Amino acid sequence: MYSFYSDLFSDKRMREVFSERSFVDKLLRFEVALSEAEAELGVIPAEAASVIAAGCHIEHVDFDRLTERTAEVGFPVAPLLEQLSKSVGPEGREFLHWGATTQDAMDTALVLQFVDAFEIISNDLSHLTHDLAVLANRHRSTVMAGRSQMLHASPISFGYKVAVWLDGLLSAETRLTHASEAASQVQLGGAVGTLSALGEENGLAVRAQVAEKLGLRNPAISWHTSRGRITDVVASLGTLTAAMAKIGLDVSLMAQTELGELSVASKPGHGVSSTMPQKRNLIEPQVMEVAAKAVKQYVAVMLDASVQDHERGTGTWQLEWIAVPEAFLLTSGALTAANRMISSLEVNTDRMQENLERSGDLIMAEAFMMKLAPAFGRTQAHEMVSESTDTALATGKSLIKILRDRTEIRELEERNELDLSDVAPMNYLGATSSMIDAVLEREKND
Repeated sequence: MYSFYSDLFSDKRMREVFSERSFVDKLLRFEVALSEAEAELGVIPAEAASVIAAGCHIEHVDFDRLTERTAEVGFPVAPLLEQLSKSVGPEGREFLHWGATTQDAMDTALVLQFVDAFEIISNDLSHLTHDLAVLANRHRSTVMAGRSQMLHASPISFGYKVAVWLDGLLSAETRLTHASEAASQVQLGGAVGTLSALGEENGLAVRAQVAEKLGLRNPAISWHTSRGRITDVVASLGTLTAAMAKIGLDVSLMAQTELGELSVASKPGHGVSSTMPQKRNLIEPQVMEVAAKAVKQYVAVMLDASVQDHERGTGTWQLEWIAVPEAFLLTSGALTAANRMISSLEVNTDRMQENLERSGDLIMAEAFMMKLAPAFGRTQAHEMVSESTDTALATGKSLIKILRDRTEIRELEERNELDLSDVAPMNYLGATSSMIDAVLEREKND
């Protein structure tokens, strides 16, 4: 990604989480926690743990040399240990990385990055869902046209549409929370995951102690080649970005010149065209949709990466090194864009009303049908309204007038057995208000 796209498709805080410096810092945290746990359990001398802790500092790392050696070795851990063996001195050198393997350090470092990344996403998502909850409540009675396959269907309220957006985000948040909790576990197994270098009793005790020190869960078994939890994290990011893309797409469609129901307030110069002075492009929805499409591809990559051979994958684990950071970066960019868009969203209720009235009372066709159904049966009522709709479209007359011109309907109204006069958009919102309340209650409790 070009640097000038960085702030467009990602967030600076997330870039820091998945920076080289951050990853190396977490590798160092793993090595320190490992040595301290082993010293406390008598596996290595206490003096060794002390010098390892003192020597495992980011200031001792030559990143240029680390990059150069990683390209030669294929992994960054061995080159990092080469450098650390000098900073920890002879007392710590022989006990550094005791009983661990490269993937133990890298997987644990990745999980520690998850913890930081989830905090950013959680905070940003909380702001977004709160703003949507406020918007849904404010417009719970703002009637507009509901659309099916781009065409007028039946009336809804704008608050209902926003509550649908909100529900999608809350569901994605639940999945991501579960995935993050499941993935937040330490990795320590040694060469093939059996903890053979430490022995059964010491190995399990050390692993539990390292997990506690790092604030991670202690797994039941090593997960070197069991990558489902990591895949679930990226899949959850895919669900979250898809939920945001749906919002972005709806906003884009409603902001079209022909509809004009929504607009996004922007500062001067935001979204300008290089050739059309009047044009203000909706940048945020585009970012949200691009992120969703890109993260979707990384979900597929992670499914490939999760199929690994034997006790150490050949050429599949490395796919995660690309997919995981990029998925988090794109998700952070989408969240930033979504928050900016919703916080500056302008709702044109007059245009919503105008567009609702564009098809006259044809948008109430289903309501008329359901009014007639008790007397004529649903099938006949559907046929009657469908025939009357064709006539209304051909003649430009209102649907209710054509229906009332039908003898069988007129006779029912004359006997006060039928009343079509209360068929109106505001009266045909169904359980809208209750459903909005249910989603708002969910948002409040999450």
